[in-house]
Amino acid sequence: MEKAMGFHDTLQSLLEFLDTAEEKYSGLGPVAADIDAVKAQIGQLRDFKREVDPHMVEVESSKTEKTLEDSKPVYGDAQVIEVELAKHKVLMNDIQAHQTSVDTLNRAGHQLIEADRYSEDASATQTKLNNLNRRWQTLQDTAAERQRQLEAALKEAQAFSQEIQDLLMWLSDIDGQLVSSKPVGGLPETAREQLNRFMELYNELDSNRHRVESVLQQGQEYTKAAEGSTTTSLQHSLKTLKQRWDSVLNRANDRKIKLEIALF
Repeated sequence: MEKAMGFHDTLQSLLEFLDTAEEKYSGLGPVAADIDAVKAQIGQLRDFKREVDPHMVEVESSKTEKTLEDSKPVYGDAQVIEVELAKHKVLMNDIQAHQTSVDTLNRAGHQLIEADRYSEDASATQTKLNNLNRRWQTLQDTAAERQRQLEAALKEAQAFSQEIQDLLMWLSDIDGQLVSSKPVGGLPETAREQLNRFMELYNELDSNRHRVESVLQQGQEYTKAAEGSTTTSLQHSLKTLKQRWDSVLNRANDRKIKLEIALF
């Protein structure tokens, strides 16, 4: 009797843990969160781990629930997603730490069922075990799926960040060529030659206009989808790209006008 009562108490504790874990996943956004909030979550999750009784599976998680439920989606910002991924790995470790308890409960449960086969208690125990194993598998599947989502989002964000950096380097090169160009002046023939050379540069700018505008638009969609979460690094990169693009475009248009005037 004592063995059966101990089993059911431990099983109930694990079911309560699963309730808590399921609530956490249901409250998470598609990807990531505010950096400050995530740092707080990491600390809270460490506290969460220390509070787990090594001999039981009773978990008190009220400290982390509200923060996780308040998480906002964040897209495109690799730094934020990296922090979120680290936080998720801590949570996965906490989940995996309960695998031994699940296995132990299954063994104990089957022993109780075999010892009291066909009784109502055995039937109730089997039902609880089935529920436990179903929810445990669902929780593991959910954790694995979120891991894949975060890794895919990080890869996408890193590629987007590299695209911005490539454009910034290209614009710096174009700007350098514009700054080092010879002053406008001289004979009309000289101005014509200068204009022809300049138009090669100008056409390169114009041919990449759609690329720049598409990246800026995609960045705006990322920040908008974040629903107010902090995407500091991404916002800074987008602002820098927009300013650099406008500056180079204005400089190019100004030189084009001067060269065209010099022809007459």
